[in-house]
Parts: sequence; structure tokens; C-alpha cells
Amino acid sequence: MVVGGLGLVALLVTSYMGFTSSMEQFETASNAVATLKGAKLFPSEENVKEKEAAVAEYENAVKTLGTVLLKLQQPVAPLSETEFQAKLKTGIAEVRASAGKATALPKEFAFGFDLYTSSLPKNAEAATDLGDYLAAVKAVTDLAIKSGVASIDSISRSELQIEKGAPPPPPPAPTTRRPGAKAPPGKAAAKPVKEIAKVVERRTLTLTLTADQAPLQSLMNELASPSKMQYFTVVRQLRIENEKQEGPLRGSLTIAPPPEPGSPGTAEPAAAGTPDPNAPAAPKVEVIEAAKPATPDAQAVFGDEKLKVYLEIDIVRYLEPAAA
Repeated sequence: MVVGGLGLVALLVTSYMGFTSSMEQFETASNAVATLKGAKLFPSEENVKEKEAAVAEYENAVKTLGTVLLKLQQPVAPLSETEFQAKLKTGIAEVRASAGKATALPKEFAFGFDLYTSSLPKNAEAATDLGDYLAAVKAVTDLAIKSGVASIDSISRSELQIEKGAPPPPPPAPTTRRPGAKAPPGKAAAKPVKEIAKVVERRTLTLTLTADQAPLQSLMNELASPSKMQYFTVVRQLRIENEKQEGPLRGSLTIAPPPEPGSPGTAEPAAAGTPDPNAPAAPKVEVIEAAKPATPDAQAVFGDEKLKVYLEIDIVRYLEPAAA
């Protein structure tokens, strides 16, 4: 036993030394790789050609992806100001009819386009963009109703840039020199930052719902299904809480008392009387009765409440590439 214990200790010491040596080698190699990744390319002709080939391959892949996405997204139909307002009112009527009594809607329901129920967009270009936006919001609302949510408590949306007006001018580049002063000799002026072309436009739709677990799960699955949702949607935020935050007090629990004899659902007592000994025996009739529900002796404390859901969805619109 002593010899075996000494051999085990020697094996552990040897293994630990080997592990320490391997970790040092790994850390050295990892640091070397990180240094190589962060280092600048050596300006040789071979490296320049390889970098140009990698950049060209990346640009081609991005262009291919952009072309595919532009073909997959829904086309935008041109609309006039009055056509958009008519489309909005028709959509409100259709959603109220499909919701019926199964899904409760806000009293003033207009997909978040409340302003345009009584006024027109600024111009035809704004009406066209708003029409595409409205179609996407209506598609999400239809999915929520189809999934079986109990109510849509509120609905709001972000405004388009064309509704807000001209974008503010970009801030000037930071400088430490006084206005009008010249750059010091030998130091070239800083180059202006190259503006990156805008690729997507993000439109945010915010919903608060009351639903059970199964309808909410169905809605999330259909938002992620290309066959059910024809627009590009991204669930940005999802918050869920129980409709009832606290359990009931013990004194508030009530159980129905057992039914009294003679009440509906109980057997009638046999009529009292003296039988005639000379009368023939009555035929015995067997009647099979359905089982009666038992008297409730328990009350559900948790599990019957619904969920309050806050849902923030980005509706992504890919933009056509700007001409150079």
C-alpha cells in the first residue's frame, strides 16, 4: 500500500507538471495568433493581391445576398393620399370583423396610424411608404388574432423619416483648432469620414397582449415562419408576466356546499305507503343512469391566469442600392 501510494503521488506530480507545460505552450501560441491577427499586413505585392481578392469576394457575396433579399421582400405598390386613407379604413374594418368576440381590440384601433383616419399624408411618396408599412402591421395583427390571443391591449409604431420631414444635418467633425486657423505645417488636414450607404430601414411595432401560453407560442412560431409571415420581422424585445402577480388569500377561497336532497341532480326519495300483499310483484326495471359529477372539493389557485405580453417587433425593409 505504501509503495502504491508513493507511485500514485509521483504520477499526480508528473501529470500536473505536464499539464502546466501544455498550458504554457497553449497560452504562448494563443498570444502569437492574437498578435498576428492584430498586426498590419506587410506591404508586399503578394499580400496586396490576396487582400484585394478577399475584398472582391466579400463584395460579390454581399451583392448576391442583397439581390436575393430585394427579390424576396414584398413589392411596394404606389398609392395616392386618398387611396392610402381608404386602405387604412378598410383594414380596420377587416380586422374588427375577424377579431369578433374572440379577441378584444382597443376602442380606438387604427394599427397605430390614428393620425391618418382624419387627415391625409403629405404627398404620394409618403402615402406609398405608409401603405407598405400598414400592410406589414396588418399582417402581424392578423397573425395575433389567428393565434387566438385574448386581447390586443395597445398597438403603436415608430414614425417613418418621411413623416418627420428632412433629417437633421450631420454634426461637424470635431476639431481642436480655432475657427479660421490653418493647420500646422507638416500636418495634413483630417480626411472627412466616408458616409456608409444605408442598407435597411427598421420600422418598430410595439404590442401589448393578453394571451395564454399556447396562443403566444403559436404567434412566435408564425412570426418566424416564411410561409406564414411574408415580411422580414425580428422580435427585438419580449417581456412576459403573469396576469395575477400574487396568490389568493386563504380566507377568499370558497368551496360550494354539497347539494341538498330534492335539489336538481339528486335522486327523489321513494314514496311511503303500505304494500298490498295480494298484489302481483312489480316487474323489476333496471335503468342505467349517467354518472353525476362529484361535488367540487378543491379550487384552482395557480394556472388559470393568462399572460401579459410586451412585444417589440422590427419590420425590416431592405433598400434599393443608391446610384454611385
